[in-house]
Amino acid sequence: MSAILTPSRCLAIAAVIGFLIVASSIQNQGYLSTGDHGRDLYAFERTLHGEIAYKDYWWVYGPLMPFYFALFMKILGVSISSVLVGKAVLTFSTGLLIYLALARTTQPIAALLGSVWFFILSRDFFFTYNHAGGILCVSAIAAILLTYIKSRRHSLLWAANVIAFILCFIKINFGFTGFIITAFTAFIVDRSYAIPSSKEKQIFTLFTLIGLPIITLLLYTYLLRGMTLYEIRQCLPYSNADQPYNTYPWLALAGFITKSIQHLFTDKLNLVFGTITAAALIRVTCLAIRKQLTQLHDKEALLSLCILGVYSLLNYHEFLKSGVMYRSLWIQPLTFLLSFTLLSLAIRHNRRSIQNAIWILILFLTITGMYSRSKSIVRAQHAGQRLELPRTHTSILNDQTWIQTVTDTTRFLNDHLKPDEQFLAIPYDPLYYYLTGRKSPIQLLIFFDHINIPREQERRIIQDLENNRVNWIVLSSRMKSKEKALGEFGITYCPLIKQYIQDNFISAARFGDWENEPGWAKNHGTILLKRKH
Repeated sequence: MSAILTPSRCLAIAAVIGFLIVASSIQNQGYLSTGDHGRDLYAFERTLHGEIAYKDYWWVYGPLMPFYFALFMKILGVSISSVLVGKAVLTFSTGLLIYLALARTTQPIAALLGSVWFFILSRDFFFTYNHAGGILCVSAIAAILLTYIKSRRHSLLWAANVIAFILCFIKINFGFTGFIITAFTAFIVDRSYAIPSSKEKQIFTLFTLIGLPIITLLLYTYLLRGMTLYEIRQCLPYSNADQPYNTYPWLALAGFITKSIQHLFTDKLNLVFGTITAAALIRVTCLAIRKQLTQLHDKEALLSLCILGVYSLLNYHEFLKSGVMYRSLWIQPLTFLLSFTLLSLAIRHNRRSIQNAIWILILFLTITGMYSRSKSIVRAQHAGQRLELPRTHTSILNDQTWIQTVTDTTRFLNDHLKPDEQFLAIPYDPLYYYLTGRKSPIQLLIFFDHINIPREQERRIIQDLENNRVNWIVLSSRMKSKEKALGEFGITYCPLIKQYIQDNFISAARFGDWENEPGWAKNHGTILLKRKH
């Protein structure tokens, strides 16, 4: 099999399969939210017009990705499909990086299958486009560090630091874990190969763990200059008081184990994949105990497993702090690297015929997974509905009532707003700014309990509304929600703004669902308010 599946052929096959899978998703948004997706789309377009995250618009991640997606809007036009193309490029690149990372310590067939399994089974951060860039950087750091294990070229450690530094401006905390794993890799590899410490390595470690984080924080300080403390906390909500979800690590871990087991038994492919990985772990453990992993490539594989395991634990910190399941997805590319490195090491000492039989079995499972993935894509395409508005050009999975509400609201605004006239969307509906091509009259795009809006900020917002002579307000049904940490507009948050609206605006139109509990991408209703005079 190794004679047929050469490294270059395996890379080409992975690229073709990845391209076909990723390209099929470009016209399918999935669910679209007026809040989180609206925030991203608005941010990308405002960046295209020269505005900057934080000071010009509320943004809770690093400032880099709005520039990336604004570039695709510049090239392909302002539409959701342009953003999906940009995201597809990131996902495709991540899959290829997983191949290159695995190729450093495994057979070409293992690298091929690991890459394809990523394309088939990886789960998406459904609520934001931003994190696809972060996952690419995490994969790049892992690939560079696994290459360092084999070559031990010091320049690779600096390359990993460069990627981690970039990651800081996508998601700052994961950039910091990139610095930590880079320093850890330098330490553990040097100890494993008895490489003596040097002044150069000591300087590198200090610069990685202290110098680069300080430089990062100084650049963030520059970006946030002139902003109040509460505005900074709203944009970078890292304290417990600014987070809607906080829990104990052991409770988060228990919940993760429970849901992972449930997920395994609800998907046959995941069950088989999990069983194979568990068997490989047991096999490798037994080989290690018997001291049968003595060859150079065995040592390299064990070092790879150690580094990938530590990196996974580091990238688990957001989930352990919050218990929110989607935050565990930051370890996703690392789990594929771990699984196929384990598998390759587990069967490497078997006879060639047994190795080939196992690879053929996994290849069969891969083909089965590709077939299942293609069916799910087809189902999504059939289930999807077009949002027939400018700047969309994609199908979504929201129900027809939601689509009709967004369509009616957008058309009403376009019909009644004067050229360049602004409006306010409350509590969290920046999608309407994007769909109408209008700039928000204020920096803040979200109004909920957990945003902790002080009275001083309320007064500033009211003054901005007066200065910009805002005559229209969109008030959505999420103004009163049972969802944790959202609250009720005017009662649990923003009473001054609520009173200002009552005193100065009257209802002009009403659309959508005002009976059912509002959701993230369902049961959406809007009221259009017009200034009295």
